[in-house]
Amino acid sequence: MAIYTSAQAGLWNDPATWGGGGYPSAMGDLANIGHTVTYNVVSTVALGQITINSGGILTFSVAMSTKLTLGSVDIQINNGGELRVGADGAIIPKACIAELIWNTASDNFKGINVANGGKLVVYGDPDYYGFDFDSYLTTNASIPDDGNPVTITIKDDFTTKWQVGQQLLVHKGGAYVSAVNDFCLLTITELSVNGSDTDIECTVTHRPNSSLICLADSDVLNLSRNVLLNKYSYGQNIGQYNNNRPRLTNANDVFTTNISINDASWGAWFNPANGYGYFSNRCVYRNGYYGAYQVSAGSKLLDIIIFAYGANAIKSTCNSIVSGYIGSGFGYGMISVTRCDLGITGGSPLHMFGCPSAAMFSSFNNQLHAYIYANNAGIYCPADFYYYDGGLGYNARGVLSANLSGDICNLDPNYTDAILINTKTQNPPTITGRNQPNFAGSIYFENYQQIVGAHYICDAAGDVTKTPADGTGDNPSQRSGGNADIIEVIPQSNCSTLFYLEILRVRLWATAGVSKAYRFYIQTSFTSLAKATGLVLYGEYLDAVSGGHLGAITSGAGASGNFTPITPPSSNWSEYVEVTMNPSQDGYVNLYLRLMGYESDKKVWVDPKVAITGGNAVTVTPRWSYGNVQLDIDPVATGSGGGSPANLGLMPLGIKQVAI
Repeated sequence: MAIYTSAQAGLWNDPATWGGGGYPSAMGDLANIGHTVTYNVVSTVALGQITINSGGILTFSVAMSTKLTLGSVDIQINNGGELRVGADGAIIPKACIAELIWNTASDNFKGINVANGGKLVVYGDPDYYGFDFDSYLTTNASIPDDGNPVTITIKDDFTTKWQVGQQLLVHKGGAYVSAVNDFCLLTITELSVNGSDTDIECTVTHRPNSSLICLADSDVLNLSRNVLLNKYSYGQNIGQYNNNRPRLTNANDVFTTNISINDASWGAWFNPANGYGYFSNRCVYRNGYYGAYQVSAGSKLLDIIIFAYGANAIKSTCNSIVSGYIGSGFGYGMISVTRCDLGITGGSPLHMFGCPSAAMFSSFNNQLHAYIYANNAGIYCPADFYYYDGGLGYNARGVLSANLSGDICNLDPNYTDAILINTKTQNPPTITGRNQPNFAGSIYFENYQQIVGAHYICDAAGDVTKTPADGTGDNPSQRSGGNADIIEVIPQSNCSTLFYLEILRVRLWATAGVSKAYRFYIQTSFTSLAKATGLVLYGEYLDAVSGGHLGAITSGAGASGNFTPITPPSSNWSEYVEVTMNPSQDGYVNLYLRLMGYESDKKVWVDPKVAITGGNAVTVTPRWSYGNVQLDIDPVATGSGGGSPANLGLMPLGIKQVAI
């Protein structure tokens, strides 16, 4: 073992680069770099630690294939140092392969260590896979035993994009069965045009199950890249997570952009992505422990493939963007992921499939443009997210690929604003954990079933749906003077006074000293829905001349008997709930309408066009947003202290508190 220190810029294997006494080439040799040193060697000898100091750059040749083998050591990149495997404008070309191999002897201990101010830059060639790494089967494919030939047909012409020898990951399609057995690995042996599509002759590299039929419209991903950062001789089969894995540590500060990894493959790493300012584009993370852990503050993981992860694909990550594919692992696809864009609206979505626990767990304040399908469970305990477009239980072709235990599992009462906008789901959505008082949350749908203007709330205690008052089916006819669209309410069996279904919750401005009655007309097919305790309108108002104390009133106070049942469809809107409030201050009044009972196959219908009497006459126009009713009131009431807030529509409490 010898220690080498760069004396000038030059080639790795030029002794002059190291002061004339040879170059690092024997087992355990150490290298200290303070100049630009170009690695131009193919070596399987395990070197010792490489330290890149300020002003030093270890760059890889773009004119030949290279291989750097290391023992159980670090590449240490100090402040001002850089490891450069290709660069923007000087990529590792597709005719070359650049390999960095670690023969680590313990887990999560050695690998790449980037100090604050250090740089790690990798640029493989996206033309190595034709700038296009994903497709899907156009016909079913029966996958034989390992080592046997098989021909698959994929969408579009890939004959000039993909190459013989490249490895493909193929999903079976359909509903989830197993995180391991739902996939196979194939190696390309020949490509040929089939009309506008491609026939690919392959050898089966790994088929975990005793038999496998991959359905048309199933995903096909090219896992091959021409820059490889691998553990030595790692297991590449589906379900192999390896041990003694190298790791990356990134100590760069927030708002830095010192890590940029493009078109590379990371094989059998404990954690190849972490820290601030981490940028990854079209990379593969496979057969390791995490795909990304504690990635933060402006980081981007774009068009990634995380495959065969031994723990969770992405964990404890915030304020980042993630798109691409996550599939076939051991735990959750994502856990403790917060304030992230998961998929890019109008750009690349996120696909999550083959996750054995759930695709997402304990993650909140995220925006999703994603397809979450063919997992054991989709989203577990959803919390504070917006889900735009995409699909739950459907792949990107709109084909049903069910999440086995449900698209959404266990509604979380501690969070609100779980909102899905134009997202394709089953009808009704497969949601587990409903009808349980300890999971009293809600999911809000706008453009439900991708139908413009369709709104739906899936609450733990029941369903609240926008429906036309057109007299079809069991829909009521429109009330004289009432709204054309109404609310249909179907409770779950445990709906009660302690586990109620909130039909609407609204807030509006009221003037001090003006008594007003607020009435909602209803119909019900319940045979014994109590006026006092079964369907109740609650009101809150400022009841003192100063301070913020709220007085409360209910439509059930002093009420007796039951609402008169109707036989649907009906035009009888004679029943109603009503409260009268006379606030002592100008300010908001709150209205809550709650159903607190259940009868099998019985419903309640509510006309959301509230009738307000007392004071100046107003016109009420209901509209829907995120599944909830909002009310536009005209004209805006004014109080003794001046005008009320701008008339932006009466918003649901707890969703958005924007006043009229």
